[in-house]
Amino acid sequence: MENRLEKLYDLKELQTISAGDNVFFKQMISLFVSQNETALLEIRQHADNRDFDMIKAVLHKMKPAIMVMGVSSATDIITQIEHSEAASMERPEFSILLLKLGKIIQEVNDHLRLI
Repeated sequence: MENRLEKLYDLKELQTISAGDNVFFKQMISLFVSQNETALLEIRQHADNRDFDMIKAVLHKMKPAIMVMGVSSATDIITQIEHSEAASMERPEFSILLLKLGKIIQEVNDHLRLI
């Protein structure tokens, strides 16, 4: 299981940024978890409202933190959505991407809460 989690995220960049400050490290993890929970709720609301531009805006705000936390699978999904057209929202694949992203973020959040 640990090996799979290592592939799910990589905290090396955050460790570098925190420069040994464990309090800062934990605060950034807590902030990451909190902001992403809020962002996932916003994405669901925008998806319900069929507001593609707002989904992309929320994803754009999430992306830098996700990259710092080394969640490459989520970064890949966000990039894929960023490069899609609004019409793609009507395809089942779009909903599947959003669900997959939500699952990845939730799994990362669940594990990071234990740190």
